Amino acid sequence: MGQEIRDENAGLFSNAKKNRAISWIHREFVEYSECNRNVLVFSLADATSDGTIEYDRNENAPSITYIDVEGRSYYQIDNCVLVESIRLWDDDSYDWKELAPLTQFEIDRMGLLQDDNTVPIGYQQLASPDTFQILPALDYTSDTYKFEVRYIEGARDLVTYDGSPTDSTVVQTTGNGLSDFTAAVTAVKIPCKFRITILTAGSVGPPLVEGTVKTEKDIYDGNGWVVVTASEALTGAAQALAHGATYTAAATTGHTVADVFEFAVDDYQIPSMPSQYRHVLLNGVCARLLRGKRDTEYQTYLAQYERDKERIRRKVRRLNSDQAPRFRNDYCGSGG
Repeated sequence: MGQEIRDENAGLFSNAKKNRAISWIHREFVEYSECNRNVLVFSLADATSDGTIEYDRNENAPSITYIDVEGRSYYQIDNCVLVESIRLWDDDSYDWKELAPLTQFEIDRMGLLQDDNTVPIGYQQLASPDTFQILPALDYTSDTYKFEVRYIEGARDLVTYDGSPTDSTVVQTTGNGLSDFTAAVTAVKIPCKFRITILTAGSVGPPLVEGTVKTEKDIYDGNGWVVVTASEALTGAAQALAHGATYTAAATTGHTVADVFEFAVDDYQIPSMPSQYRHVLLNGVCARLLRGKRDTEYQTYLAQYERDKERIRRKVRRLNSDQAPRFRNDYCGSGG
């Protein structure tokens, strides 16, 4: 980040401290500029499968996942922290129609859980802000519906571990049993970390019974560890995790139940963004770090950072919501 960030030992701040500051400033700026608002269009050919994404305004490839909750069909959007609105495409009027957010009292009063083959009029969210069901329930229909969801995405951090984020070696964090996992993370596009937990040790047989593991990911969106696979057998070959990462166990048996292994994707210490916006990040990070050192020069950087934010705020006011991805790409680049 340049010699402007320094400490009393005449060197740069540690990578861990710099990365935390970079991540904090980036997250603040993304949320401040509202460029984490996304519009997603997806269709449902039936009510018991994942939706098909037809349009993603922010171009970051989220997913729609079907979830059965007590026999009802719910849908979950990857990295969604708040659903703002859902609309249904009307083939007769060739226009979008707003669906009403419904309370349980309204659903019970209108009997929407019992209806079938009825055009949707509303939706209900679970306690989780990324999960909702369409009402009347689509469980009994074979029609194809198209929905537009406007929602706020979680601002992913730019860095991984606070300590040594450039090392993606698999580390055994719990237990002292067999440790033979390796990882490949070269295809990963976002910062994240992964966790592998031994569920069963397996046996060499005969017959051979492979051990099983649970895999989880944390993409730094505030949701913590999220299960990728609840249980899968070890194969001895590269096995997919998420976002392009894979792991390999040299042995498929002999591990110790409840042992835990973790690894992380390399950090993005300097975000991939156009050079004309780097000063925004630099000013904010310098202010945050130097203020912590009680260096009076932090006030200069803080004043410039506040001017940067005000300039961006005025720019955001001039942009309507459908132009937000242009700003997102300008500021965040591929690192956002």
